[in-house]
Amino acid sequence: MVINPKVIVEVGVGPEGRSTQLFLELCKHGIAGHLWSVDIDPEKTRPAVERIHKLGLDKYWTFTVMDALEFTQNFDETINLFYIDMNGRYLEKTQINEEIHLEIFKAYGQLMASNGVMSINNTCVFDGCRKGLIRFTEETDWQCSFLRRYVGIAICKRTQNIVLRER
Repeated sequence: MVINPKVIVEVGVGPEGRSTQLFLELCKHGIAGHLWSVDIDPEKTRPAVERIHKLGLDKYWTFTVMDALEFTQNFDETINLFYIDMNGRYLEKTQINEEIHLEIFKAYGQLMASNGVMSINNTCVFDGCRKGLIRFTEETDWQCSFLRRYVGIAICKRTQNIVLRER
C-alpha cells in the first residue's frame, strides 16, 4: 500500500477536475507530495485549471497538455500513485482499441515505484480499457482488482516488489 505518495501522476483532468482537486488537497495537507497531470485537450480542461488556480492549489501541481504516451517519454520521476481517467475526445478515437490502453499501462508501469499503485477508472464503460488492462496483467507482473461499482475502477499493484527502472 502507498502511504504518503511523493509522486502522483494523473492522466485525464477533464472540465471538472474532481480527482485533480482531491489529489491537490492531499498535497496541500502533507498527505502527498506533488501531482503531475496530463490531458490532451486544453479547451476541455480550462474550467478545471481556472478553479485550481483560484483555490491556490497550483503550487502542488504540474499540468501538461500532451498525449499520455508522449508524456512518459520525458518524465523522470518514479511514480508512487498513478490514476487514469481518460474519456472524451481521446477515447472517442481509442475506446475500442485495447492496444493503446495496453501500451499506456505498460509505459506508466515502467515508471512506477516497486510498491506503487495504479488506479484505473471507467473499466466497466470502455471495453478497450478493460481488455487492455486484463492483457496488461497477463503480460506483466501486475495484478488488478476490479471494482464494478458505477463506471468501474481497477486497483493494480505488482505481484513482486521489483525495480524495473534504474535511477
